Amino acid sequence: MTPNPDSSKSKRLETPTAFDGEVATDLSPEYQDPESHAPPESHVGSVVGDYRVLSEIGRGGIGVVYRAVHTQTGKTVALKLLQRSYGAQRRHLRRFRREAQAVQSLKHNHIVPLHESGEHQGVHFLAMELIAGQTLADLITDQARCRQATESATLANDDEPTQCEHKKILPSIAFEDLAHSIANIADAVHAAHLAGVIHRDIKPSNILRDDSGKLWLTDFGLATLGNEHTALTLTGDVLGTPAYMSPEQASGSTEGVSPLTDVYSLGASLFELTTLQKPYLGSRDQILLGVVQGDLTPPRRVRSGIPPALEAITLKAMAFSPTGRYVSAAELASDLRRFAGGESTLARLPSWRERLYRWSERNPLVALVTLVGVSATIAGVLIVQSLNSKTLRNVNLQLQHSNQRLRITNEQLATRESQLKQQLYVSDMAVAFKAYESGKFLTARKLLEPYAAEDAEPDLRGFGWRLLNKLTAPPESILLAYHSGMATESALFDGGRQALSVGHDGEVHQLDLEAGTELRRHTMGGKLDAVAVAPDGSWMLVGIHAPTGVHRVAYRDLDNQKSPTQLATINEISNWKWHWTTVESLAVSPNGEFFASADRYQELQLHSADGASIRNLTNDSRNESLAFLDQGEWLACIYRHTRGAAKLRVLSTSSERNLDFECGFSPNVLAYSGHRPGSETSWIAVAGVDDIAIFEWPSGEKISRLNNVSARIRCVDISHDGRVVAAGCDEGLMLVWHAREAEHAGEFRPPQVIQASDQRITSIKLRPDSNALQPATFQMVTTSEDGDVRLWKVPRPIPPAPGIAGLPPAALQVSDVWAVNRYADQMYLRLQGGEIVEFNGEDSPSRVLAKHPCDEFGRICSVGSENLIVAAGQAELLFLDAQTGSVRNRLPASDAEQDCQDLLHLGETIYALYQNHLLLIDTHSHQVKSTLWLPTKDAKQLLQVPQTEDVLVVAEGAIYQIRDPQLAPLAEASSAASLFRLATFSPAGDHLAIVQSNRTLRVLSTDGLQPPILLRGHQEAITDCIFIDDGATLVSSSVDRTLRFWDIATGRELGVLNQPEMQTQFLHYFEATQTLFCSDQGSGFQFLPAR
Repeated sequence: MTPNPDSSKSKRLETPTAFDGEVATDLSPEYQDPESHAPPESHVGSVVGDYRVLSEIGRGGIGVVYRAVHTQTGKTVALKLLQRSYGAQRRHLRRFRREAQAVQSLKHNHIVPLHESGEHQGVHFLAMELIAGQTLADLITDQARCRQATESATLANDDEPTQCEHKKILPSIAFEDLAHSIANIADAVHAAHLAGVIHRDIKPSNILRDDSGKLWLTDFGLATLGNEHTALTLTGDVLGTPAYMSPEQASGSTEGVSPLTDVYSLGASLFELTTLQKPYLGSRDQILLGVVQGDLTPPRRVRSGIPPALEAITLKAMAFSPTGRYVSAAELASDLRRFAGGESTLARLPSWRERLYRWSERNPLVALVTLVGVSATIAGVLIVQSLNSKTLRNVNLQLQHSNQRLRITNEQLATRESQLKQQLYVSDMAVAFKAYESGKFLTARKLLEPYAAEDAEPDLRGFGWRLLNKLTAPPESILLAYHSGMATESALFDGGRQALSVGHDGEVHQLDLEAGTELRRHTMGGKLDAVAVAPDGSWMLVGIHAPTGVHRVAYRDLDNQKSPTQLATINEISNWKWHWTTVESLAVSPNGEFFASADRYQELQLHSADGASIRNLTNDSRNESLAFLDQGEWLACIYRHTRGAAKLRVLSTSSERNLDFECGFSPNVLAYSGHRPGSETSWIAVAGVDDIAIFEWPSGEKISRLNNVSARIRCVDISHDGRVVAAGCDEGLMLVWHAREAEHAGEFRPPQVIQASDQRITSIKLRPDSNALQPATFQMVTTSEDGDVRLWKVPRPIPPAPGIAGLPPAALQVSDVWAVNRYADQMYLRLQGGEIVEFNGEDSPSRVLAKHPCDEFGRICSVGSENLIVAAGQAELLFLDAQTGSVRNRLPASDAEQDCQDLLHLGETIYALYQNHLLLIDTHSHQVKSTLWLPTKDAKQLLQVPQTEDVLVVAEGAIYQIRDPQLAPLAEASSAASLFRLATFSPAGDHLAIVQSNRTLRVLSTDGLQPPILLRGHQEAITDCIFIDDGATLVSSSVDRTLRFWDIATGRELGVLNQPEMQTQFLHYFEATQTLFCSDQGSGFQFLPAR
């Protein structure tokens, strides 16, 4: 049996999703002139304007729509022609022109675009986008017919499949998806309203659905433009389709027609889509009367399975009075999307009071009788109530208790809903972090997107979300030039400050990469597939593809001092042999002594600077790339012998010697990093369809292989330092790999994935020295099949940290970090070389205050009230002036064999912690006030309890609270496997996080009302932790070179961020700029900004 689609359990609408054929505009019978009986005419096979008519798609009252093709571009369009018999009638011609004027003023993703309009030999035409699909009116008709057939088969108990089931044209679509689609059309209508256009004829037959399911709005033949009212509209004629007209439109009023008229028609179209029935039925006059009187049957009476919220939206849009409708089509779209997203809608069904008032207006006599009956009933109830007041009081008391229980239940449900949202956010963040680490930036952004709204309640976004959002943000790009045909190749020169691009339009664009502008354009003719530039940038070589015959290499002078006439001269290089197939690649040696060219599947030619032939190599590869190595002593190519395997071949330019390198796959293209002055090492990147191998030159060692790339590689490049590899793909993607270590070691992170185009990337070039311009980014130039030439500014996965003035990078090894609190803007760094650095955030200058030898830990602290810095030296404490760095005082250590473990200033006391004792030092005199001996020899840390003057001592076996003059145990390690390493408080002091030796974080509630939270995930020892996001998130660092983000509310891991370049020992959070500071005792420090 076939389930009944009107069943109360059904919440889906059956709608066709795929159709054959194309749909154009203006095929509705309402557009016909009943007084016209002109015989049909056909333009099939003729040429109208720039269009050749191929076949007829459909015929309306005054127009015919044909499939046509543009004679120059080959683009297929829907060509709408006004029949000649109507072209002479002013009102039809005016309506036809009105449609052209209306559509030309609109640009929207859901409005069928108009490419061109005009008149050819007395025939007026509109050239519009050809949409493959059907109108919604046709879909509704098909669905209604199939639904009727299904119900008939069900009533007949017929188990044979219906015709519709055989055709499989009715896969179901949820009401939510339908609402989302109509919301897109409402957006299009709103865009028209903003442009001053009122459609006046919105209906299912004027909404198209293409094969992908996208809806398009068309047929603006009845539209009004701005305040325009023509003679046609001022006559009081009723224009439009009666079943979809608003009451003010049906009455023939022109003043009443407004954007809210279109809102009503959108509601009427939604009515028919959900019920499969027009809002009003009958003859034209009956329909108009029903519209004017507002006798609308609610949708759920027609089809009970419609959700109430969707019915409320429909009725609000179709409100009799314009003031009762949505104030705009945009508000209707928003309410539809709220329904589609499962949220509460603005529209509400009429209350019983409103329905009663409307009914009494239509039935006054019955209303009067009913009122008398109700009054009598109420009087009777009052009498009964007075007789049973005690019973009613008991009932009211029970209801009060029930309401209280219901309120508590609702509060619990709200809490549970909030908890579920938090759990879902944590899960999405964990997957987003994994996607980022895998280079799947698009996936990560899709997971972040649901939480992006600034006004979301609750706003779940924390530092982790903002950091990922910044790290995965699409890179900035500049359109440098556009080729009318495919852009095929580019070449960088002048130290990366300029570039050339070539394409199949025969043009060479000379580009200024510094300014992002085009300097000049060189017309070469033919199709250009290859370009190379002289080392000094004074001339170029171009490979010209001839339609027939041989293909040649041409020379052009690029000297800016040449006159336009001289620049226009093309000289063929003397003695250079012709190529019999397309010239795919060209190269000029860095020393300018050699040229090379190669054609597809044929020959590679090597020439000296005067054009003399040095070597020829028969090569059965596509020859898409060549590169001179070093200064020109070697030439690299992809070599394939007939039916043999492809390999990397390096040819000597001074002998017949060849060097072959196996890649482990079939290579197609290569790139060379270039020779670096002062370095003997460079790199060659070789790419196949989905593999990349990196060879070190001149050793020839294959140091890395990037395989199983999830895209088809078309081109490749490698940076001068060998640390960045970029590939362009047929899918329009750019893949960018970054070396994991500071020095190239062949280990790369998973690639960044950047959607650069919707067509193939034909060349990709990394701009040299762009790292020096902006260390946090690097730049690339790409060409693509769509003709674009773009300059990309791609951020590095983790931007490098700034340096400290006067100190080389090797000296930035941090021993200690101190600040008033862990969120302050100012802090002090103690470097292992003894330098004490005042640091005021990533964007502020830092300065070295002093340099004094330090012990193993190099602890420091500041005493702001005294303008004093206390630093642990070798067997002493130094008291330094915070402005000049000069020594004010020295205090010898009480035990020269022990290093200072920690320093803390609080009130009038400076606390100095050693392994087995604690010194209490006077802030002013710098003398020891007292010594507290600890019951342990493994003290590690001093900790102030937030918003108090209490001090904690963290030792391996216990945490002690100082209670003058004794120490009181506050917490004890449960076993030798869970010793304490360090601890930190949340900003409000409501949580204490303890790092244990078993790589576990133990989070305690300081009020003792919540059970402890155990956080596990680090593979090696935890080095530090810090609360951020007002205590909602805990960040921990580890020897395993990872940062982990923990959600305190759920006790779950938010995500993991790998730090291959450093092993973080200290964490600090600049709250004002939302920046996480990470420092390493061996490799300096790093900033992770979330803004």
